[in-house]
Order: sequence, then structure tokens, then C-alpha cells
Amino acid sequence: MNLLSQLKSNNNIIIYGAGKIGHLIDQLCQENGINVSAIWDNNPDKVLEFPEKERISRPPKLSDGFGEHNTTETYPLFNALIIVTMFSADTAIKVADSLRAHGFKNILYERSEISSLLIDHCKTLSQNNQYEFDLDKCFICPARRDDHIECEIFNQQHGVIKKETDEFVSLPVMGFLLTTKCNLTCVGCNHLRDHFDKEDNIDFSKDNILSDLRKLLDAVDFIKSIVIVGGEAFMHPDFETILKKVLSFPKIGFVQIISNGTVMPKGNSVFELLSNSRVVVEISGYGEKPGSARVKKRDKFIKKLSEKGIRFRYDEAAQWFDFGGFHKRSLTTEEFETNYKNCCFVSNDLFNGQLHKCSRSAYGLYLNKINNYENDYVDIRSTETNRLRKNIKDFIKMRPMACYHCNGTTGKTIPAGVQVLKKA
Repeated sequence: MNLLSQLKSNNNIIIYGAGKIGHLIDQLCQENGINVSAIWDNNPDKVLEFPEKERISRPPKLSDGFGEHNTTETYPLFNALIIVTMFSADTAIKVADSLRAHGFKNILYERSEISSLLIDHCKTLSQNNQYEFDLDKCFICPARRDDHIECEIFNQQHGVIKKETDEFVSLPVMGFLLTTKCNLTCVGCNHLRDHFDKEDNIDFSKDNILSDLRKLLDAVDFIKSIVIVGGEAFMHPDFETILKKVLSFPKIGFVQIISNGTVMPKGNSVFELLSNSRVVVEISGYGEKPGSARVKKRDKFIKKLSEKGIRFRYDEAAQWFDFGGFHKRSLTTEEFETNYKNCCFVSNDLFNGQLHKCSRSAYGLYLNKINNYENDYVDIRSTETNRLRKNIKDFIKMRPMACYHCNGTTGKTIPAGVQVLKKA
């Protein structure tokens, strides 16, 4: 019995987490006639994904015996299947452990299990000739970022059939880093902008980075999504040419462009490319006060995207993870593994001819903040083509030493978007 069948056989479902994945699970339940008894979220006032906010409530306080109920067992939904949908694996585990400690037994929280559930749903729709490809849903689906599972439905939609005679080599996501330049210098930037000096800034040659991408594509079977980013990607002088070429390459699912929304691309031809059905523009918001210069620029950009019918998402964040300094941590083997497994930022970044696990590894090496661990990355430019496929297969499985120089996503948080006084 697959996971979807298990859900259908359960009369009570509780969704814990009303974010993007929680919304997908709720839609899945509605489409399959599965009863959702409750939707819990620790911060219901900040929920953006659910149109029916009245359905969302805070979880009962476990420590209080569920209010008027003397024990957990007397709680009416005690036997419900609780689906924990937090994307952070570490947070999901902590929530699941807390629920178990208070007697709940039916808990689904593993990333790959959530991915499998969503894939089962799409397979069922496909078998019944009811499946319609929806990039908006695929974009937020955790299955497309899961390197332990392949969604055959998604792959087939992009003309990719898994080979039976050869091990399938696929990257769930790949960051395509064009430039180190950005018009903002945020403290705690994932791309280390607050550590850049003026002389560190560079726009990488379009010929070099496109050659790197072409060579990498020749060595793999599929890249589910390419994330074009900087710095600020729209600041690259050849952005339009690069995007047009990327969209012409085979073996790429869709293209995501991450922007802070304050740099307006010039020319209608750029917006025509952005309106491609395979493109999603994601705008990062940092909770600025209404009326600020950044907000005005961002609102103008969003209005332009809306007018042109371009698919975009606005992702507000009041806090970021604090990845900490670059000193080497004294981590046990178990802590090191946990650091990597629970990280939300493994993005397989192609940067200056090298394929790194994350931007901290790529930029940290570039700025000499992290040691040159040669096994942490694949040197695309210098590797012979006939060896590249094997090196990428090994890369997918390995754990980078750069994780010893990072707090990961289990540490404290910092306010998002705070600017350093000195601009690089």
C-alpha cells in the first residue's frame, strides 16, 4: 500500500505547518476526498499560502494536557495521522519528537516520505488521465528538490525518460551564479555580500559560464531546475543573452531567477523571455517598512511582472539563519552528518567553473574564507569530459568539508536584509 492509499484509509488528518508544502498536502487531500480535521501552525497570523485563514489554528499546548482534556489520549484527534510539513528537516524532527513524547503515534515527517506522497498523487492522476502539469505546484513541491527520489511525471513532462541501462544522473536543483555584484549589502547574506570588498566584484564572462553549463549538461541526464542568481542576477550586462541561451539548452526542467526586486531589467525583450512558461521569478522580501526606497522599487517591479503576465513569487522573510563565522567547528561525525542532512541550502552551485554544494562553499573559497578542500567541488573546466560524469556522480553522494565551517540551519537567526554601513 502506497502512502496515498494509507491517507485515504485514515479518517482524520492533521496538517502541521501551513506553509507551501502544507498547502500542497491540503490540496492533495481535497482532490482525493480525504478529511483534514485540523491545520496547525505555530504562527497562524503570518501564514501567506492558505486563502482560508480561518481553517488554521495554533496547535494545542502539549504541556497543558490539551486544555480541557486531562490527557492526550482523551483528545478527540489523538488517533489522527499528523503530517509535519516544515521544510527544515531538523525542525520537522523536533516537532515529531515532541508529538511522540506526548503519546501521538501516527506521524509523517520525513522529507522523502512527503515527496513520495505527492508523487503518488500525481501518478494516480496520470493513470486516470486527470493530470495537468502545473509549474506553480511543481515549483513548491519538495519532490523536485529531493536528491533521493525521482518524480517520473515531472521528468516525462520535460522529455526525460529514466534510462534502464545506465545509472540516472540528475541534479534536483543547480544554482547558476552569474555575478558577485549586488546593489545591496545585507548582513548575513547567503552569498556573503557583506564580506566583499570592491575589488572582489566581478561579472563572469557569458562565454565561460555558458560553456561550463553546456559541458555539465553533456555529463548528466537531467537538471530539474536551474536557479539563476548573483549577487543580483539582473545586474549582469549579458543577462538577457544568458537567459535566452539557458532556455534553449536541453535536459533542463524549469528556470528560477532569484532577485531582490529592486533592479528593473531594461528593454521589453527581457520581459518577453521572463514570460516563458518555464520561468519563475522569485523576489526576496526583507520586511522593509512601507514607503521605503527599496519597497517602492520592488512594488514597481512586481507591478511590471503582473502587467506582463510573468509567473513570479514573493517570498517575505523577517529572519535568516545565522550561518556564523568561517572558523572550523569541532563537530563530531554525527553532528557533521546532521549539519548536512538538515540543511535547506544545498543548491549545487555552478560558480566560476566549479560545481559546489552551496554558495557558502563557492563564495567562501573565492574570498579565501574557507580552505581549498579539493574534494568539495568538481572543477568543470579542467576535468576531461569522459571523467566528468563519474565525478558528478561522486559529488552528489559526498558531504563537503565546508560544512565544518558553518552553523547550518540549526542555529540562531538574524534579522533579514540589514545593510552594512560600508558598501562593497
